[in-house]
Amino acid sequence: MIRPLPQRLLARNSFPVCSLRLQTRAYATRKPPSPEGLNYPLLNKLYNEYITYSEGEEPNVHKIHAFKTAISAIDGLPFQVQRIQDVEKIKGIGAGMKRRIEEALLEEEKQGIIPSTNGDVEDKKELLHAVQLFQTISGIGPMKAKKLAENGFRSLEDIMADKATFDKLSRSVQTSMKCGSRTLARIQREDITRLASLMSKVLKEFEVEVTGSYRRGAESSSDVDVLIFHPSYQVIPPQGQRPTKKAQQKVARDESPLLSLVIPQLTKAGILEEPLTSGPTKWQGLARLDPRVDRLCRIDLNLMPTLSRGAALLGYTGDAEFNRYLRAKAAKAGLRLNDFGLWKRPAGWEPSTALESKEDDQSWELVQTSTEQDVFEALDEGWIDPEKRNFGNLQRRKRKGSEHQ
Repeated sequence: MIRPLPQRLLARNSFPVCSLRLQTRAYATRKPPSPEGLNYPLLNKLYNEYITYSEGEEPNVHKIHAFKTAISAIDGLPFQVQRIQDVEKIKGIGAGMKRRIEEALLEEEKQGIIPSTNGDVEDKKELLHAVQLFQTISGIGPMKAKKLAENGFRSLEDIMADKATFDKLSRSVQTSMKCGSRTLARIQREDITRLASLMSKVLKEFEVEVTGSYRRGAESSSDVDVLIFHPSYQVIPPQGQRPTKKAQQKVARDESPLLSLVIPQLTKAGILEEPLTSGPTKWQGLARLDPRVDRLCRIDLNLMPTLSRGAALLGYTGDAEFNRYLRAKAAKAGLRLNDFGLWKRPAGWEPSTALESKEDDQSWELVQTSTEQDVFEALDEGWIDPEKRNFGNLQRRKRKGSEHQ
């Protein structure tokens, strides 16, 4: 028998509302670079990586866009790229892509394709390897990783041994670094299944659902995304409501079932190890795949209202492009879809004269969609299995639709 949560944990709290960007993007396979081009060796390497990300079972749309932007920009240059500084100011090429370009230029330099620049090639290679290593730590992005490497650090041990540098890092980065050797970069599907089973046995009064790439059928994942539901927990933030200030945030934390019930139980059972970030409805940290084995993985725990179950499962299962597609379709129908539900304007509603007014933003009513099927039907969309909710399948569906028009 499932007991209701204590009344003090069901109080109305303040939660952040999803920020929507209702837009769609069209991706098309790019033509291979011309062998006659000035930058063919570099472009060919980037193109091969682009194809790898484009043709997998679950293409990475963000990397696809990054590679297309970089390839287009470099292809239009009237000179041969020989140094990373040659692309430093090109709009749209981010820090991560610059690192890939720098690695490619280093390889060209070693092969004699471009003239050798000042400095030792092996030193450059060592620096790039350090940048790659540091980016495996949660919370360290390309720019921070490059800065650490340029300051002479070559390993995690180097950073931890330098107290001044280590103390300046955030607590979550410090934790990730200390546990780096014990934390798996990829978690196998069977390990996630076993972990979910352990969590369900501990949280007997809660429903535990693993989402993300695992629910889409992936054989391995970089982290474990978990949704947690309880029949008594029905706190759904109204549309347009914004996070409150510190005093009310403290109340929300004190009354959070996630922080007062879920986390303590999982920690006592030896499943949760180290926290990285925590809030009233979301906890990120490290978990043991098996309490008997010293192997850790990244885990995200999200407490969601039961009435939001359908929309939450859709949103957290993904993938990102599939979510954009559904939310854009909702917007075209005059609706709004986020992780908390599908929303409609109340009967008789008329837009305010003030553009994007606060009243307009809050004038939404929740549509009863407690299951994923309910959401699909409300959007006039047929059922799509979680394993097929990806960029590649979405493109195939669009092509079939255009063929029947």
